[in-house]
Amino acid sequence: MALVEGVKYGLSSQASASGGTNKTVIFVKLTDSALKAIEEYLKAQHKTGHRATLRFLGNEGNIRIPSPTSDDGHSFDFSLSTNTDIEGPQGSFECIQQNGPRSLESAGPLPYKMRIKANDDVFVQTQHRFNELEHERRNECAKEIKNNCTMYEINNRVVPIIAFS
Repeated sequence: MALVEGVKYGLSSQASASGGTNKTVIFVKLTDSALKAIEEYLKAQHKTGHRATLRFLGNEGNIRIPSPTSDDGHSFDFSLSTNTDIEGPQGSFECIQQNGPRSLESAGPLPYKMRIKANDDVFVQTQHRFNELEHERRNECAKEIKNNCTMYEINNRVVPIIAFS
């Protein structure tokens, strides 16, 4: 449900938002491949028979997401930093959730930011996109040959050399 411009919303902050348990809300920045793996897992969760795992090793860690198409699943390393490290002591973030058509509720502060590190597949995809764009750029060159002209390629530019008689 998206927020609508011009509508006033009520904001509440209740202890029940976190269920009264010892939970921490974390801002997570995903790579495209991590998002795709999570979406795939959520669609076929019942088919894998395995659960996703999250392992913390200090300020770093690893997320393993089962896959119905691969026995190994997907593995993503991450780094964890405090918002104080990122924004300084005066910056802070709050997680807000929409409960109804005009009701917002605070889910709690976001004291940490988790950044998923890029896997090799991200670099392979980037290289593939670059090669495709380079191929398209080369195919867009037009060569016009005029009478009494010879075409020479200098620094990837076609330059006419006019012969005088």
